[in-house]
Amino acid sequence: MSRRSSDPQKRALFERLADELAIEALELEQVVKLQSRRSGHSDMGKVVPLQVRPDRR
Repeated sequence: MSRRSSDPQKRALFERLADELAIEALELEQVVKLQSRRSGHSDMGKVVPLQVRPDRR
């Protein structure tokens, strides 16, 4: 969405939101992995790692 916006302020907002969501997703992935290790579940093969995109700017 940030690339499609013609408004510079909206573009910057969408870029910040995307960055924040990526951070939240990484943190959530870490929590899931930690809890899975603690509980002894071996379903980690089903977890799809988040692919970090190159800088979008």
